[in-house]
Amino acid sequence: MTKLIRNTFLKTKSSKPGVYFSARNLVALVFIILLGISHSNLSGQSTGQPKMENPMPMIVEPMSLLPAPCGNPAIFSQTVYAVNGGPSQDFSGAFDAGDCQLADDFPLTVPSQLISIDVIGTNNGGINPSQYNVYIYDDASGLPGNLIYSELHNVTATATPTLDLSNCPVLSAGTYWVSVQAVMDFVCCGQWFWSTATDGTGNPFAWQNPGGLFMNGCLSWAYGATTCGVAGGTGPGVLFSINSCPAVLSLSSVAPNCRDINVSIDIDGNATFS
Repeated sequence: MTKLIRNTFLKTKSSKPGVYFSARNLVALVFIILLGISHSNLSGQSTGQPKMENPMPMIVEPMSLLPAPCGNPAIFSQTVYAVNGGPSQDFSGAFDAGDCQLADDFPLTVPSQLISIDVIGTNNGGINPSQYNVYIYDDASGLPGNLIYSELHNVTATATPTLDLSNCPVLSAGTYWVSVQAVMDFVCCGQWFWSTATDGTGNPFAWQNPGGLFMNGCLSWAYGATTCGVAGGTGPGVLFSINSCPAVLSLSSVAPNCRDINVSIDIDGNATFS
């Protein structure tokens, strides 16, 4: 047989004498027939015969991109200028008793990590502040309560700073107050005023002057426009934006009373908890 296949031609029986098939042609013909049968079955085309399989088409899942880094979206913003402003400044020297703070509230509907605060203000001395204090308080019946965050910021001199919070406090949902206070000497540089906003929501802005230099009776937090008479009675809010990212809470902060559990699994698959 091997010898015959190796011959150049293989003579076969035929009704027409003289018809010869090349061994190579014969093998190729068989291969084409088999390939056609296989293709019919695999492609799902009807061949009149039961199919051994009907492969499902390959499903390619769309590529899911990783979330983009938080772009510090503004979660709260008041931007409509009320054409006035209230003092909020840390003075020094002879005017130290004039130290005052203005604060406004903002809501958090979900736990958030505060990233930065944008503030719009003006000054009347021709020199802009290059330092600002940032204070964050919890809410106490509609006024600033306990201090929960504070930071001194050094910035390029400006009356409209963006204050990046270095420690990025994480706050649960609720109402909070933010106070921004320029640190600037009055004698050399004048005063900085936090511009008021007509689109203020929540509580009106609050103000205090513990040293009593302004002699308006607001030694502790009170409503700035209506009670203390600052900012020409305008408001009800001030111009600022709070920028944040969604907070990632730890299990201990959500369920502080949970304890660790050790799980041991033996070779037979039995689990032991301790």
